[in-house]
This record gives sequence, structure tokens and C-alpha cells, in this order.
Amino acid sequence: MFVMSFVLRETAAFGSIVLFASSCLMWGDALTQMLP
Repeated sequence: MFVMSFVLRETAAFGSIVLFASSCLMWGDALTQMLP
């Protein structure tokens, strides 16, 4: 049971990092397209 909660917590942390990175890439792409 302890291993399961540990895996879930690690997966949640990894998922949030991936979401944050993808949103940063998306914003950077939109900003570079807005610039001349």
C-alpha cells in the first residue's frame, strides 16, 4: 500500500512538471509568433 501511494505521488509530480513545461513551450511559441 505504501508503494502505491509513493508511485501515485511521483506520477502526480511528474505529470505536473510535464504540464508546466508544455504550457511554457506553448506560451513561448505564441509569443514568438506575435513578435515581428
